Amino acid sequence: MSKAVEIYKNEPMTGTWAIAKGFKRDHFRLIGLIKKHKKRFLRLNNKHCSKELMKRRVPIKTAGRPVDEILLNEQQSIFLGTLFRNTEVVLNFKERLAREFVEQ
Repeated sequence: MSKAVEIYKNEPMTGTWAIAKGFKRDHFRLIGLIKKHKKRFLRLNNKHCSKELMKRRVPIKTAGRPVDEILLNEQQSIFLGTLFRNTEVVLNFKERLAREFVEQ
């Protein structure tokens, strides 16, 4: 199993692809949820004081064009996790994310 949290520009981050896979959610809908609460996510990005979310282009493993993935820091990931209902799958991935952020 690959790591959900990685060091990106000297900061532990996780991408929306890993989150969508871990929470068993559709990536497109996950992006929509983040955009819906964009102001809150930006406030939680305290190191960069940016007006935009941090993105990177990711090639798709199947056929198709590359898509943008939003990168989230620990605070943003925690907030996103609170927006989901606490099913067993969600709780297991929240626990995994917490462990991996602490390891970094």
